[in-house]
Amino acid sequence: MKNMRLKQVISGIAIFACNTVFGQDTIAYWGLNEALGSTTKEAITNTDYVIHSKWPTVERVPGIKQNALRTDGYTCWVDGDVTNIYPVDSFSVSAWLAPEVYPVDMAAVWSYYDQPSNKGAYIGINKFGNVVVNFTVNNQAVTISSLMRAEHYKWNFLVMNVDAVNGNCTVYNNGIEIINQSFLPGTLSWPSGKTFLARTSSTVNVQTIYPVNYLNCIVDEVIVRRKRWTLGQVQQEYAALNPASTPDMKTPASRFANDFHRPKYHPVPNNAWANESHGLFLHNGVYHMFYQKNGNGPFFSQQNWGHLTSTDLVNWQEKQPALYPQPGWESVGTWSGHAVKDDSGNPTLIYTGVNGAYAGIGSAQSSGEFNVWNRNPANPLIQRAPVSPSNKDFRDPYVFKEGNTWYMIIGTGINSPETGTVFLYKSNDLTNWQYVKPLFIDNSGYNSVGIFWEMPVFWKFGSKYLLLVNKTPVGPTPAKAFYWVGDFSNETFTPTNPVVKNLDIINSLLSPAVNVDAQGRTVAIGIIPDLLPTHEQYENGWANFFSLPRVWQMQNDSLFQSPHPNLNTGRGTLYNFNTINLQSSAANYLNLKGFRAEIKATITKGTATKIGFTLLKNSGNSEYTRIYYDYNGLSFVVDRSKASMNPNTPRDVQSEFFMFPNNDPVEWHIYTDGSVIEVFINDKWAFASRAYPTDPESKIIDFFIEGGTATASNVQVWDRGDVTSTITGLFDPNSSIYKNIKVYPVPAIKQCIIQLPKEVKGQIKTSLYDVSGKMIRTIDHKVLLPDQQIIWDLKDQQGLMVNTGTYFLVAQVNNKDLYRSKILVIRN
Repeated sequence: MKNMRLKQVISGIAIFACNTVFGQDTIAYWGLNEALGSTTKEAITNTDYVIHSKWPTVERVPGIKQNALRTDGYTCWVDGDVTNIYPVDSFSVSAWLAPEVYPVDMAAVWSYYDQPSNKGAYIGINKFGNVVVNFTVNNQAVTISSLMRAEHYKWNFLVMNVDAVNGNCTVYNNGIEIINQSFLPGTLSWPSGKTFLARTSSTVNVQTIYPVNYLNCIVDEVIVRRKRWTLGQVQQEYAALNPASTPDMKTPASRFANDFHRPKYHPVPNNAWANESHGLFLHNGVYHMFYQKNGNGPFFSQQNWGHLTSTDLVNWQEKQPALYPQPGWESVGTWSGHAVKDDSGNPTLIYTGVNGAYAGIGSAQSSGEFNVWNRNPANPLIQRAPVSPSNKDFRDPYVFKEGNTWYMIIGTGINSPETGTVFLYKSNDLTNWQYVKPLFIDNSGYNSVGIFWEMPVFWKFGSKYLLLVNKTPVGPTPAKAFYWVGDFSNETFTPTNPVVKNLDIINSLLSPAVNVDAQGRTVAIGIIPDLLPTHEQYENGWANFFSLPRVWQMQNDSLFQSPHPNLNTGRGTLYNFNTINLQSSAANYLNLKGFRAEIKATITKGTATKIGFTLLKNSGNSEYTRIYYDYNGLSFVVDRSKASMNPNTPRDVQSEFFMFPNNDPVEWHIYTDGSVIEVFINDKWAFASRAYPTDPESKIIDFFIEGGTATASNVQVWDRGDVTSTITGLFDPNSSIYKNIKVYPVPAIKQCIIQLPKEVKGQIKTSLYDVSGKMIRTIDHKVLLPDQQIIWDLKDQQGLMVNTGTYFLVAQVNNKDLYRSKILVIRN
């Protein structure tokens, strides 16, 4: 009994202290300042509220005073049972909010509201960013929306005042009044139940598992008071607490810290859903690239124009969304398009807007850092698709200029004949557009071109144009990017190759964004999709990303692709190898492992029938992916049949016929980055693939050969994040199992003398390794007398002189490793 009374006294003191700090009128306060744990205190009643999150740790970031809560838009929120007493005459709510994107549907910052009984109140933002408040007076719900939006990537100090006695509601954002509305006076009604932060009290799901009324934001300092705030008090509080720095909207590193599938040096947005790269351009030394983004979770919905920037096409940063849905003709989403510079040199976005019934085309321009884009007052520039010819859909404009005329092609599909095409428009000012006709319809009978084309590109190489389109998936047939090369004359495209050509050898990369770099090279970056089921993407928290920058060149009406030279700057440690003789059933040529590597090798065929690489392999051979050329089948192959023990990931064999010229050596250039493998062949052809091993140790890198012999030369492997040698202990200077052994001269130029200690007698085996840990030579020697020496002639096991570099030796005495040393070799 005494303990109970003591707890009551302590609780009373705590409530008194909180009310003293926050004011006698404070009803509830969530500071969200905890450093650890999955709960947060409601300070007035000292009640623990639960922070829900699927991530390894609750994501706390710098806030207004101390910490704040970072949410993800679909799995993170706060809730707890209400024990506070709410007034029936008036109240106010204040909260600090920094949204990354706007929600798919209305989502609350604070909600004490029960939808079935229609009691309570909330304050939040809708899909257009407008602030929305709701409260119940005389058992009637009052809902009011502002015309002013909360801003992306900035702190918004929201204050909601409700005076039920006098029938007035005011709402402020950053000290500015955005709502002042009267209603019929009465009495406030409150429910029993929970208060929610960063979501509404009820949930609406899409694709079964994704809620659409949660916030992707930083939320902080949520306070409910009995009395209304005056404008002066709001402005005073805003001035006192407004932080000098803008909120850091990057996804906390802890969210994906254990995700070894997630790429690290490919362009990848911070989180959630990415699709269709577009609008790549260079302006004042900065590359801008846009893409389809839903930041509220890894699912297709509420498409924004995500925005990435880079100074080198290699290292990318995410910016706030450039475009997002607006009421009216683009209320459902701002879909893909293109970016050009107008006749005055101003970057202009040309985009698709959809309202659920049909699509139109609009434009927007910006200045400064291109964070805010102002829509053309004449939007929609094209209200909808032409009536004739009868068509299926209408989206994804691409704009180019020929002479003094601007042209636009828009992806579509016509009903008779049922085929994909692009509609051609023209303009003198990028605003007033006139429909011309379909640019090109394939009547050749040679090709299976699908029934709808999206994300078209019309790029000029010299006097020739390349028309690249992506046919949409139909049933089991996946999306695919292919192209023709031809002439553009009299507003008609005439291909010189009647048979379409694939963008990639093996279909994977789609919808490339194309432009020139600072040196005038044609550069393309496309999307490399996941091909994972919905529940896998839910667990991952992100879906899809973009390719490395590729340089495009046109030769003999064929498109060639190679890695952009800027990628060389991201290389880490180089593991260099001499010529390697490859034989069937052999393995461990490289003794390297890593999820993130760059590999170059020239392979010359001997008698082998299949030659390539084994990647993402574990030591037990239960997981691996093979990429190789099949000389009998005349095809490149990606064998993912054992890529993962997860049955929900791709486990198939992809292949594509490819007649390699004259049986020439194959110059492989491979980039591995988590789950992506991007391959370039002879600096001309490319393809990409995805693989998802479950074992964190499925990262062995090796050659693959079958049916005979081959030779690998110019073999180089660069660390691009985590490459290590599979030989352990060899290079650890603190290793206690070895003793040092003397070698001379230093550096070794013609030969190296290995001086054995006096106490050494018996059978000696000296093993020599290069810096990658690959054994290159063994020397057996029997020592009968002390002070004997072993001479290394600087040749490898095949009798070839080794290259300049650092080498290591391990001396085994009577079958026990005892000695080692480092040898520097310099070749004249």
